[in-house]
Amino acid sequence: MQGVDFVGIWANGRVFRGNANSLGQKHWFETESFCLDYSLVTPSHQMVKGTFSGSDWNQHEYENYLAQSKDKLKLMKRKPVKVSTGEYRTWFEPAAVADFLSMFSWNGISEASLQQGCSGFGKMRHDDTRLSPSFSIAEDFSSGLVPRFNSNGEISPDVLPLIQDGELRNTLVSSRTAAEYGAETNYAEGEEYLRSPRMNPGNLSQDKVLSSLDKGLYLSNVHYLNWSDNPGGRITGLTRYACFWVEHGEIQAPIKTMRFDDTFYRFFGDELEAVGAKTKLIPEVQTYGGRNMGGIVCPGILASSFALTL
Repeated sequence: MQGVDFVGIWANGRVFRGNANSLGQKHWFETESFCLDYSLVTPSHQMVKGTFSGSDWNQHEYENYLAQSKDKLKLMKRKPVKVSTGEYRTWFEPAAVADFLSMFSWNGISEASLQQGCSGFGKMRHDDTRLSPSFSIAEDFSSGLVPRFNSNGEISPDVLPLIQDGELRNTLVSSRTAAEYGAETNYAEGEEYLRSPRMNPGNLSQDKVLSSLDKGLYLSNVHYLNWSDNPGGRITGLTRYACFWVEHGEIQAPIKTMRFDDTFYRFFGDELEAVGAKTKLIPEVQTYGGRNMGGIVCPGILASSFALTL
């Protein structure tokens, strides 16, 4: 950490979850993990965000990861450029992709939300709209990051495909929703949110990202996400932390904060040009009342068009 302004939170150790109910069921889950959630800060208060996590400490991987953050910090010291509104080729790092995927837990992949007409996946259910064949995501408990049992003690499938090759295959269905709408439950939590999502990787290697992007945006993080048009799958938010302008396959400068407004039917659909070859665990870092478990496993993506609006 020498030579940089560093601030962060370190959490590690064993975490437990247990469940017992009047039916006589008893479930127990424990895991041991660590998470270093940090920011590196320039004298002008520009920041680079990083989250290094796992179950087994690897000093070499840690040093490489921190070196990448330091390289970004050097780039953040360049004068920021103002990007005009419009549509741009864009590379999203896994952390940014994870933020978009987290929106699926809010009026998204929930069966109750679909039945009530407030889901962004209505077009996939009712109009047979599909995402890119390169996009697949599943609820995958095989990694052992979180327990398979929910708060009612019900056991979810080890792997539940949600979107396969761009096609909606399953939604998250709690027992309550199943009883209310005559559906078959897959023992989702009552709120029907993603607990252990995993997005499939593609074939774009990290060393080819900048050359494949050529000219456009390199977004490490996004924040303040919200639905601007829920039925249309449209999400608005702001660029955040180490977002850059790229020309001729090289990072030129950080960009000033911009608002975007686009639909996942584009950047996970028609405009999805390539998917990163390597996935990364983006851990849950909340500690309200205790350490959250799990996270989102996903790669980065390259979109041929992404809309900046303000």
